[in-house]
This record gives sequence, structure tokens and C-alpha cells, in this order.
Amino acid sequence: MTIPDSKQQAWLLLAAVYVIILLAYGSTLQTLFGHWTTWDGSQSHGLVIVALSVYLYIQRMEPGLLLKRAQPLTLAAILPVSLFWALSAAISVDIIAELCLLLLLLMMQFALFGSRNVKALIGPVALLIFAIPIWDYLNPPLVELASHVVTTMLGLSNLTAHIETNSIFLPFGTIIIAEGCSGLRYLLIALALSIYLVLTSHVNLRHSVLIILVSAALGLLVNWLRIYIIILMAYRTEMQTGLLEDHETFGWVLFVIVIIPMFFIANRLRIYQHEKLDWPFDKRSRKVILLTTVVMITGPLLLLLQSQALSEPGHIAALEEDNFVQAGFIPAKGKLKTDPPPDKLFVLEYRKSASPVMITSAFYWQKQTGDALVPYIPEIIDTTNWRIVSNEKTPLSDGTLAAVMVLERKLTSETRLVVYWLKVGGFTTTNYKAAKLLQYPAMLSGNNLFEYTRLETGCSEKTCNREVDAVLDVANSFNALVNASAPD
Repeated sequence: MTIPDSKQQAWLLLAAVYVIILLAYGSTLQTLFGHWTTWDGSQSHGLVIVALSVYLYIQRMEPGLLLKRAQPLTLAAILPVSLFWALSAAISVDIIAELCLLLLLLMMQFALFGSRNVKALIGPVALLIFAIPIWDYLNPPLVELASHVVTTMLGLSNLTAHIETNSIFLPFGTIIIAEGCSGLRYLLIALALSIYLVLTSHVNLRHSVLIILVSAALGLLVNWLRIYIIILMAYRTEMQTGLLEDHETFGWVLFVIVIIPMFFIANRLRIYQHEKLDWPFDKRSRKVILLTTVVMITGPLLLLLQSQALSEPGHIAALEEDNFVQAGFIPAKGKLKTDPPPDKLFVLEYRKSASPVMITSAFYWQKQTGDALVPYIPEIIDTTNWRIVSNEKTPLSDGTLAAVMVLERKLTSETRLVVYWLKVGGFTTTNYKAAKLLQYPAMLSGNNLFEYTRLETGCSEKTCNREVDAVLDVANSFNALVNASAPD
């Protein structure tokens, strides 16, 4: 079949537009590509989702349906999203930037094709949501759900095991149901395949919902069976089974076996054939495409113009251990696992209280536009080995909001008291996700300093009541020394 010259021009023009947009938003795409090429990551299926999305889009896109006139309201809606992407990229809040890019691609379809003609293209573009790591926030509840289900299954198996939250204590060792065992990948792939099946078939709404729900259930079932079989084999072989090392491969094999019913369903469905229209491409649409492209890349252009090196906070850079030693703190050894590592790290001990208090205080500052202010902190509390007994919020003398947590080591009676706080550009929180969001007001206020301070001590009793006041006094003293270095 010969493609008319006008349509060929339209395809080439649209291809050029997408290349420009992909280059403009390259920093976000580079981050996503890193997720997609990490084999054991939660988004390792991302490239498959992208391939399915692009294939469907090409199948359904009709150049003849391009608008002849620009849509001012749609373009006006695209502009703030593009600018918000630029703000998110400037402080490296990747998940927000990725969602902005997906929203921009969806809005772009309305700008190019209009609300009447865009229906066939929304599904293929929206399918990309399964390639964005926003789903990682489902890991904690999925781990909890998996723990409850597997606990019930083990209770019916007459195995000798002690189960505490996500830890399975066997006579021969311990198995932890970590975030990597949440089953998120199996759930997302099952959902993406089911939605692709719905998009490419003639099914009504009720059957579509049923297909998606059954697929989601199968995705979760795969993970529960995987964990249960691994625990069962670990128990029978006294932790010598190879499944403990090859649990990833075993999971994918099990997934293929369990998900096979979906293909039987697919064979029974009538394939959706998109109606091909032979409408000529109107050259007036070129202005619509050009104007849409300009608005789409406004954010990236602004980010490029605003990129600059940022100055370091001099008062923190000049802060030294001697400032704390003179107040009774003793230098100690220790490190903090964050990415990137701290620009300034203090590890101190205070022995004048009833129980020695360990202080770890890390400071970070943004070096240039596009760097993250808040680093990646793997975990503030090691929930693999410790159980949170209580978690309260207490303001320090200068108004800093601090978390006061009592921890109990699993399978023992050891308790510890932890006090910590996060400061983002002068804004204080005890929640890491909130700290990431506080980067926005911090950047707008021009304050590029982040602080993570943690105090810890052992407790003489389970409630840690005797230690709370003493540790808070140490926290106030430490905070006062840091604040004293700040300019008036």
C-alpha cells in the first residue's frame, strides 16, 4: 500500500515532534531508562510496556484527524504542567517529573487531535503509567498483605516457625519478607497485560473490569505461592535449598505458569479492529503541531536557561567538631549510608547523661540546578530487626519537630530510644516523603540546605521513660550549637 505524500509528511512531522520532546525531557527519560534496565527492580518490565504502548499508538494514529486550528485552552493547560516539570527536575523530584511528562503526553493528544478524535489514543498513552515507579509506594502494604497471607498458609502446614510482622523465624534460620518480595512486579505486569488485552478486544465494561480484577488476583497469588514454597523448601532442607538464591527466576517461572489462563481468555475474545480512515492530511495542521511543540518544550527551555551552580551554606561548611567538643560532645566513629554521601557529617557521643547518647548529624546542600537536595536514605529505622513500639512527635526548644521512637529488637527484650528530625531549607518534618516535597518551598525560598540528625541510646526499661527527657536535653543542646553557627 502506498502512503499518500500528505500522510507521509504528517508522519515525518509527528516523528520529528516526538524526537524533539524526548530530547527536551531527556533527564526524566534517562532516569526512567535506569529503572527499566535494572533487572531486579520494580520497573524492570518498563521497556515491554513502552513497546506495547508505541505499537498500539502507531496502529491507531490517523494523521488526517489532526486539528486544523489550535486549542487555546488545552495549550494553556499544558504550559503550567511543563513549568512544574521544570521545577521538579530542578530539584530532582523524579517521580513528580515522570508523572508530569506522562500528563503532558496525554494533554498533547488533545492539543493535536481534539476531544472528539482522541479517544483511540488515550489508552495507548495511558498504558505508560505502568512504566513509572509511582507504584513503589504500594510496596509496604503489599508486604504486609503478603505477610498475613503467608502466615495463614504456614499456620495450616504444621511447620515450627515464629512469625513477627514480616520476619519468619525457622529453627534453621530467618527469612525476611522484604520490599522485593511484595509482588509488585507480578501485579503490575498482570495489570498491564490485562489492560492491553481489553484495549485490543471487543469487551464490555463489566467483562473488562472482571478481566482486570482476575489478572490482579493472579499476580498477587503468584507472589504468595512463591514465598510459601520457598519457606517450605527452606524448612525441609534446613535452609540449603537453591530457591533462596534463585528466588527471582523461580518467581518468573511461576508467574508464566499461573498467568497462562489469561491467554486462553484472549483467544476467546473478538479482536478489536481499529477503523482505518483515508482522510488527507491538511497542511493547516502544521501550525497546530508547531505551536503545540513550542508550548510543550517551554519548561525544558526555562530549566536550561536557569541552570547554574549554587553556593554552599558557609556557616555549615565552617562548622567543625571543635564546636561540639567544647560543649562536652566526644568525637566517635560511624558512617551514614545515603546516596549521595553527606557533604558534612558529625558522629558524636554524649556521656554526661545516665546512658551514653550517640549523635549522627548529616548535612547536604545542592551544588547545581538539577541535583537533589534531599538524598536517598535507604531506611531511617531498620524494621527488619527492630519493631516500633511507640512513635510520637515532640517540638524542641527552637520549634524543630522531632520524632521520638521506642524500638524493640525482635526476639529479644532489648529496647532503644531514637530521636530524629529532617530539616529541608528551614522546614522541619519527621517524614521522608514529606521531606522530598518540602524541596519545592525550599528551592523557591533560596535555601539549599538539608539536615538529618539522629540521636540514639539504650533503655533501662521497655517504655524508655527515664531516657526521653535526657535525650531531648542533648538534642536541644546540639541543635543550639548548630543554630549558633547560622548567620543572623
